[in-house]
Amino acid sequence: MLLKNKIAIITGAASGIGLETVKLFLEEGANVVAGDIMSSMALSELVEKDERLVFHLVDVTVKDDHNKLIELAVSSFGGLDICFNNAGIIGDTETPGAEQTMESFDKVMNVNVRGVALAMNAQIKFFQSSGHKSPAIINTASVAGKIAMANSAPYITSKHAVVGLTKAYAIDYASAGIRINMVAPGVIATPMVSEVDEDKVEAILAAHPIGRIGLPSEISELVVFLASDRATFINGAYYNVDGGYLAL
Repeated sequence: MLLKNKIAIITGAASGIGLETVKLFLEEGANVVAGDIMSSMALSELVEKDERLVFHLVDVTVKDDHNKLIELAVSSFGGLDICFNNAGIIGDTETPGAEQTMESFDKVMNVNVRGVALAMNAQIKFFQSSGHKSPAIINTASVAGKIAMANSAPYITSKHAVVGLTKAYAIDYASAGIRINMVAPGVIATPMVSEVDEDKVEAILAAHPIGRIGLPSEISELVVFLASDRATFINGAYYNVDGGYLAL
């Protein structure tokens, strides 16, 4: 029960890493406000079964939606301790950079970077005003935040930006006791990965020394640790969960 009686917000909660993290947070004793652009049958079933979970439709590119999630955490459970800013999209992974449309570029940047910035802005202001002594924020980056992949310029750019954004905020708010870290998945069995060309996924998988694709639960385990009181001296850190991909 690493998160017993903690109150958390999780975005991108309807599937993949977000959904698995919702499940594990509940198992570890947390109360959870789940947000996503749409719900899913799996998430809806969890909401029906567990009174410690509430769901709210959210567009992470909209400032007021982040404030609403915080308000819901306070009204439903009495506060806020943990934020997992996980929502993201992959965009076009088949077109070279100069041939991609700016509409596609802007869409990915708005969700993956603006969405994280807006989330942290709202969350940090709340933590400061509430006087919380040791809240935790975890952002979902990617191994693509450290390296490049062909024909994926918007996604690569966005995840590099999330890495820089997380480190910058971690430094700015460390003295306030706000810990901000990031998880960086490799290729994980999520709906988002299913959007990538099969040959490209196979090539990436071949570069994973562990020899298999990752599971969403293998990311959520790390998120729980970073959110817990066992990680109180970890700040501004980048944790790649990639089967050794970045070790090559």
